[in-house]
Amino acid sequence: MTAAVGRQDQPRYILFLLLLAYMSSYIDRIALGIFGEAIKRDLSISDTELGVLTGFVFVIFYSVLGVPIGRLADRFPRRKLLTACLCLWSAMTILAGSATTFGTLLLTRIGVGIGEAGLTPSAHSLLSDLYPRQRRSFAFAVFGAGPPLGIIVGALAGGWIAQALGWRIGMVAIGLPGIVIGLLFLLTVHEPQRGQQDDEPVADALPSFGAAVRTVARDPLFVLVTLGMACAAVSLYSLSTFTVPHLIRRYEMDLFTAASLFGVSYGTAGVLGAVLGGVLTDWAGTRNHRWYAGLPALSYFAGGLCLVSALHQNGYRAFTFLFFVGAICVNLALAPAQAVVENGGAKLDHGSGGEVLLRAA
Repeated sequence: MTAAVGRQDQPRYILFLLLLAYMSSYIDRIALGIFGEAIKRDLSISDTELGVLTGFVFVIFYSVLGVPIGRLADRFPRRKLLTACLCLWSAMTILAGSATTFGTLLLTRIGVGIGEAGLTPSAHSLLSDLYPRQRRSFAFAVFGAGPPLGIIVGALAGGWIAQALGWRIGMVAIGLPGIVIGLLFLLTVHEPQRGQQDDEPVADALPSFGAAVRTVARDPLFVLVTLGMACAAVSLYSLSTFTVPHLIRRYEMDLFTAASLFGVSYGTAGVLGAVLGGVLTDWAGTRNHRWYAGLPALSYFAGGLCLVSALHQNGYRAFTFLFFVGAICVNLALAPAQAVVENGGAKLDHGSGGEVLLRAA
């Protein structure tokens, strides 16, 4: 089967598919947070075990394997790599619906982490080849809208399905779309030419892993921005896991109401923040390049204050307001933080204007 989309339409089409893939990854990623209370009762697991499933185990495999998979993204067709990763994490999500013990559920979450580790490196590589520097913040902003949109869909649909049909059916329902998206990548996407948006020619050989590590380690911009995003990710993973249980326990909400409040407030704010971040950064960055790093720093700081304050509120209305504002801020920071790494970080003489370790971060 040949690709069905013309090459002139490929940037927008691939960006759209990447958005859907990011949505799918976050729907699968937050599934245990949405279904957490039901899973705890069914499998008799503790909050600590739930945290291990949704945080520690997933993050370890997702983060560590991002580096070698990033190397693969510079060597092999990214559409095929994305197909494999999408099908893997979606299949593992579906299999999670049949888990009967903590151990079997743990194995499926490891599979989800391995599969999702391939999305960001491949997506960053593709976007760097499809969009010029002055348009990358916008492209990353659209791509960055995937998590909040995924949270909206996952929270509303997952919460309803879990309350009406049970969490096991919910796992199957949210896993199936990812396999469809993966097949669309394989059958309808042209592999873009590497380095077509770069000012410098593409090198013939991929730099060694050691050379890549030394290059980025000498770049304080890359190191500081990556550390900042890592710290923010720790907080956001915790919030996505325990916000729904927090609402159920503290404000005595039912599952669907708690999931809906979390999903709509965080998801809507996330979309607004992601798009606003891309537009503001492209506008401010052309006037003073320092805003590429300054904007995410200020946004993460303000967002952190709001989110911490939200957790200490006695009423759910005050919680929702502060949570909404905080989500706007942290998602506003995402696009400029990614863009400053791609545009301002150390450059290696290979590939699509991005470095394998930068893409994997």
